[in-house]
Amino acid sequence: MIDSVEQNDIVGSTSPRCADGDNLLMDLFFSNDDRKIARSKAICATCGMRKSCLDGAIERAEPAGVWGGEIVHNGVAVTRRPRRGRPRNTPPVVTTPDD
Repeated sequence: MIDSVEQNDIVGSTSPRCADGDNLLMDLFFSNDDRKIARSKAICATCGMRKSCLDGAIERAEPAGVWGGEIVHNGVAVTRRPRRGRPRNTPPVVTTPDD
C-alpha cells in the first residue's frame, strides 16, 4: 500500500486510490481471500500510480500483497498467490486418459 511508497513518488501524480488515510483498505491488499485480492486489483486498475507502485514494491522486495494491481511475493510479481503451507517435494502426478 501507499504507506511504504516514498513521498517523493506522490508529488506531481494523482492521489493513489488505496490511500484512504485510515488504512481501512489494508485488509484487501494483504489478504489470502481471492475475492479481496480481485477487489484490490480492481481498485488498482484505474490508479495513476500503478506502475510506480509496482516498481517500488519490486525494488523494495516487498514480501507480499497486491501492489500496482499485481500480486507480489518475495519481491517478484506473480500471476497468482502462492499456496499456503509447505511446498511439494515432487511435482504433482499428471494423468492422461487412455486412448
